[in-house]
Amino acid sequence: MRILYLGPGFRFKHRFFYYSFYKMLLAGVLSTPYFVSFFSDRDIADSFFAGWRYAGKPFMRRHFLSTCEMLKPDLIVWCHADLVDANTLAQAKFISGATVCMVDCDYLDVDRPKSSVRRLDALKTVIDAAFFTTGGERLHKAREVFPASFFVPNPLDEAQFSLSAQRDRPIDVGYVSSGRRGAMLDYLRTNGLDVKIRGGKGKQALYGMPFEQFLCSAKCSVVDSLYNADMYSSDRIAQIFGAGAVAIVPRSVGLQKYIADSDVVYFDEPSELPQKLKRLVKGDSWFERGQRGRDAYLDAFGSAKVANYIVAKSMAPSTSLGSFDAD
Repeated sequence: MRILYLGPGFRFKHRFFYYSFYKMLLAGVLSTPYFVSFFSDRDIADSFFAGWRYAGKPFMRRHFLSTCEMLKPDLIVWCHADLVDANTLAQAKFISGATVCMVDCDYLDVDRPKSSVRRLDALKTVIDAAFFTTGGERLHKAREVFPASFFVPNPLDEAQFSLSAQRDRPIDVGYVSSGRRGAMLDYLRTNGLDVKIRGGKGKQALYGMPFEQFLCSAKCSVVDSLYNADMYSSDRIAQIFGAGAVAIVPRSVGLQKYIADSDVVYFDEPSELPQKLKRLVKGDSWFERGQRGRDAYLDAFGSAKVANYIVAKSMAPSTSLGSFDAD
């Protein structure tokens, strides 16, 4: 099988965002026993007209179509390659005869349609399968737009986070913000825990090794998303487990279906956490718990397992493959 993987590329933040969803998934696809080519819509569009992306977009699309004509891929994996639109994908299918799947890691907010739903609606006539990092009722509603929509977790590549076995972790709870600061973190701090926050609005974002070093200097980290429900598997959840920190996860996420209580700190209400976390970080049990959590996440959601599921499900959407189908 020949796979053509479309993704954002390696410029700007993506140079250092090696632990992002699409990079983790790309690592998984590369580990499959198939021939894999990578195509960056943004990088190639930027290569024309001194980096003026808009002007380079039509040239990128021609380059993509010629790639499909020459490679004749069996599967095209569209992963946030926003410059490759439905019309271009339709031409690619005609040229190559490829199956096309859409993989989207944004929250599937079907009640208040955001980018993920718009992308699904725009591509539904040319894709054969769609994968979202949200399950539950939201996924069922997405199937009203496109029936062959499936849940896929945020993958973790085993090679990522080389500092994951680090024992020297001075911070009790480390949190990297992507634009918000939850009240729960303030609550933990006021209840005697050492909480350190990096990033957020008006703050310098962390990428590359500084990001990894920070997460790997924390004994624990919180999954504190705006969307703590329906198996939403944000980038951060895989990064926390990958760093070997003890993941503090709301039960509403539904992760307990895959990872045992002994490997994570699950909670229903923040009031459950202060005493539990204080006991945990004072001893040595946090380290073993964090390592078990990493191993359990890799076992459940390793990048190769996720990639193989996407490939198999794309080629046979109606076939039950177990694994993540129940979500």
